[in-house]
Amino acid sequence: MEITDAQKEREAIAALRDAESRINHSELIISLLVQAITHFKKHSSNRMKLYLMYNLAEEYVSSKNYDIALNYYNHIVQAYRSENWWLILEAVLPAALKCAYLSVNLPDWIRFTLEILNPNINLSSQVKNQTQINLENFILKNILPPVESTMSSKDEQWKALLEKQVIPIDADAFKGLLECKVYFTHEAVSVDSEIILQVALKNGFPLPIEFSQLSLNFNLKEYNTLVHVTDIAQLKFLPDEQRILSFNFAPKSDHVQLLLEITSVSLIYGSVDQTHIDFQWRTSLHTTPSFQQTFLTPRWRTKAGHVLWKNLPMRRKINIIMRAAEVQLTVEHQLPALLYESYPIKIKIKNCENVDIHSATLTCTCSSSDDTAATADDSLLSYSIADSNTETTAHACSIKLDTITEAAEIDQDLYVRCNNNRPREITIRLSYERLNLHCMKEIAIQLSVVNPFSIQFQTMGMMMEPLASLRAQEPFILMIDTRCTSIIPITIVNSSFKPSQFVISDCAIESQIDNIQLKLDEVVAEGFCLRTQPIAAPIVQNLLVGEYSLYWKRSSHPNIPELCTTFSLSDFNVEQQQVYIEVNIPNNVPLQEPFQINYRIHNRSNIVHEYKVNLEQINVVVAVSGSTVTSLLVPPHSSSDVTYTLVATLCGFVQLPKFKLSMIRPQSQDVDESIEKTIPTHIFVVPSSKTE
Repeated sequence: MEITDAQKEREAIAALRDAESRINHSELIISLLVQAITHFKKHSSNRMKLYLMYNLAEEYVSSKNYDIALNYYNHIVQAYRSENWWLILEAVLPAALKCAYLSVNLPDWIRFTLEILNPNINLSSQVKNQTQINLENFILKNILPPVESTMSSKDEQWKALLEKQVIPIDADAFKGLLECKVYFTHEAVSVDSEIILQVALKNGFPLPIEFSQLSLNFNLKEYNTLVHVTDIAQLKFLPDEQRILSFNFAPKSDHVQLLLEITSVSLIYGSVDQTHIDFQWRTSLHTTPSFQQTFLTPRWRTKAGHVLWKNLPMRRKINIIMRAAEVQLTVEHQLPALLYESYPIKIKIKNCENVDIHSATLTCTCSSSDDTAATADDSLLSYSIADSNTETTAHACSIKLDTITEAAEIDQDLYVRCNNNRPREITIRLSYERLNLHCMKEIAIQLSVVNPFSIQFQTMGMMMEPLASLRAQEPFILMIDTRCTSIIPITIVNSSFKPSQFVISDCAIESQIDNIQLKLDEVVAEGFCLRTQPIAAPIVQNLLVGEYSLYWKRSSHPNIPELCTTFSLSDFNVEQQQVYIEVNIPNNVPLQEPFQINYRIHNRSNIVHEYKVNLEQINVVVAVSGSTVTSLLVPPHSSSDVTYTLVATLCGFVQLPKFKLSMIRPQSQDVDESIEKTIPTHIFVVPSSKTE
């Protein structure tokens, strides 16, 4: 139906608009935006989620739900700031600031104000200047923020916020607006010196600004009141101005060996008796970028006569150490240390103080240089050679020194015994008190430990041939070689051999070494003639022959007592031989004079043996008198002798006739061919003496 009356048409339109205005569209819009945000959050579309959250915050503002809108603005601003989306922040911050005002939230209003003042936000200078003026009027002059004509006034509620309250601000989040660096000029300071601390501040506010107080907090609370500035002249900054404040203070005498660390820096804007802003730096102080060990940056790193901010160093920790001891602490020693010896170290202490030193303490400690934990018998430190030879062990030793007069020098001997080859570090520390302050001097010695010598032993037959195994009840020679393996010469004072119960010696065992000095790779050898006891089994393995002991010491220190190192000689195999031939032959014989050789044949079995004995004539150099072939009957565990008379016809080292032994009875057994290797094959013939 067409309406021809214009008045009625206008009334109808007004009625429709009135009906439309009665519907709450915000609830519908908010519901749809929340669903959209949930969808993009599910698919990890963070950018779209932030965009819709901004629309949602605006919708909450239009519906006058300022607190909920403010929560969304906080999330949006923090996200865009962390990703450096400055252009988007420029559009978001004015709306967020208005929302903070309408919700009467002073901390958020201050934070959004500081966000706008950040140099990274490229709003007009007029907007920034007015924003800083509004902040200054409220904090310093108690003037309420101005209200736009389109906004409802909240003056009554804002007046209640003028009462004293502290607004903490994490200044690390506003890099570029207000920055701080702290720098201890030294990594360590002695307790009798001053600590020098520099605090650098950089202002990024668009207008001049003045702060009321600067303070630092330390991990040691006693220093919190020592770095405190309330002078307005030192805390007034022009735009882009940076300033370095220096502080000197003395460490506490009871804080020796402690670490002084700056935990936070606080810069107050406003009067501490009223509402004020507390700028705090914590996180940025923990970063330790590379820095130079100088107060000022080199000229080529300066700009317009000012030190570049990025080149300013940072150091927030300093060690408080003992007063430097005015003494000379030196050592004399000769590396390497030898295993098990009492390694001598001479400590020299010279008093360089202008007074006598009383009640000084000398402490020496030993620590292993590798990751392996020290065992109970690892090392021993002592100031006496008598103590170092005891069985006890100690990784530290301490001694009270007598009074050291001015300019005097004293010596103190230290002995270190190492029971393994691990490298060690010996720390020598001298401590005393001077002017009620602890004084300490310390040096460290890297100690390498080596074996002084190595032992090699070998068994040989009576013809000096190497034996793979020993034969029961037969003599053998035990050869022992001692090789020096250290660059430090050693002296072998003496040696001893103690045979086990399974070994006997036909003669007295005496040492063949007496004060022999060995250098690197030099060898000294000695031998012992021994015989094994009878065995019950055909073969005995890992027989213990005995114990060999060496008495030695470092050649360069003759006053050090000798050490005894004992080796157990085992891992010998012994075989039971049924036949053994013992030869009795003279050492030398005169030319063309008869001599006798006796062959004693031992039967070690439990049955009677019958042998065929043959002395084969090889040449005419040695002639045999009588029959050379005979048979021999030997009872069990007994022996029989065969004697031959021979005459040598040529001088020199001549070959003897070959002695052969073969088994007649029992026929199932043969004579071991290795027996022939133990029979002498040559004899030395000398010219006969002339008779008058």
